[in-house]
Amino acid sequence: MGFPEVPDEIIYNDLIATTIQITVLPEGKTVDDLVDGDRVGFNEMEGNDSSKVCFLKDIKQEPGDIRVSHRSYMATYVSPKSAGELARKGYGDGSDSHPIFHVHGFNNEPNWTLGVTMMRAMENCKKTKKNYPIPVIWPNHGNNFPGYAIDSNYNAMRAGRNLKALVDTIPNDIFPVKSIMCHSMGNHVVFDGALGGPKPPDVKFKNIFLAGADIPCTIFGPDPPNGKFPNKYQKASNMKATLMEGGKIFVLCNANDTRLRASKISNFGERLGRYGPDVVREDLKDTVVIVDTTPFSEAETEEEHFDPNMHSYHWEAWAVDVYDHPEKYADRHDILPHPGLLWSIWEIIKGQFP
Repeated sequence: MGFPEVPDEIIYNDLIATTIQITVLPEGKTVDDLVDGDRVGFNEMEGNDSSKVCFLKDIKQEPGDIRVSHRSYMATYVSPKSAGELARKGYGDGSDSHPIFHVHGFNNEPNWTLGVTMMRAMENCKKTKKNYPIPVIWPNHGNNFPGYAIDSNYNAMRAGRNLKALVDTIPNDIFPVKSIMCHSMGNHVVFDGALGGPKPPDVKFKNIFLAGADIPCTIFGPDPPNGKFPNKYQKASNMKATLMEGGKIFVLCNANDTRLRASKISNFGERLGRYGPDVVREDLKDTVVIVDTTPFSEAETEEEHFDPNMHSYHWEAWAVDVYDHPEKYADRHDILPHPGLLWSIWEIIKGQFP
């Protein structure tokens, strides 16, 4: 199957949240003055320096420049209270669905997230209507090595801090039952950005899902190395503290994830999304669940693969089943075996010269 083509024109009518700075505003208004129904605009080139995270709907790509990072969009502003009402309505047909916020990863600009990823999400989530996906869009620099470094060091961290500011100011009863799914570098946005303070954000999730996580596999250990982004022990504690009673942290990993094979080399350490955590400290052992998705993806034919790199599987039907029925997987706590660095180098060489 492979990735579908991105539509020439992006039209997405469902609810989103974005940390991208809003630059087109009604005359005489600031972002703080916006009310339901105001038409606003944003551009892929804008950063997320503003602490204001906005809910939007009815997003439409503007005609004009279609180059990567240059596309513009108009949208309808939605207040947090109205966003909560829309999320509770979900698909609008009376189905008992709950919002699942999706924090995307690197190289997922709005046209890709809204035009491709969310189409797949809606296709598979609508089959059961247990979860209503809401993408959280943050600015990133496209598919290149300098862009990866900029996003990891700056954009992801700022987006995470902005998300913390959002949840700290919104009463929990606006979104009373909700989950969050982070994919790839989106895990870095949440773990190192939003959870980076001395106290956890003021938010409660039913469950947390970490899919294809491009963060170290050591984060849940008793003494995780600090690395470039320190205080991982506290961040893991903060993550647990954002769970509702009985909630779990589900780590979805895949040994065939070629993107994370390369990330292991560039980041000098195994990534959580390949084999899960290498160790889990005692106070997290009942909380961290390890879901090896390798058998699920290997059961597909090559034609069925949405992503031949086995990285962007987070909205495949078998992944959605984990979000829909977490109780089926909640007893999977066993640590998976981890290969060494030399084996990963050999895997990359094999991938380049089949």
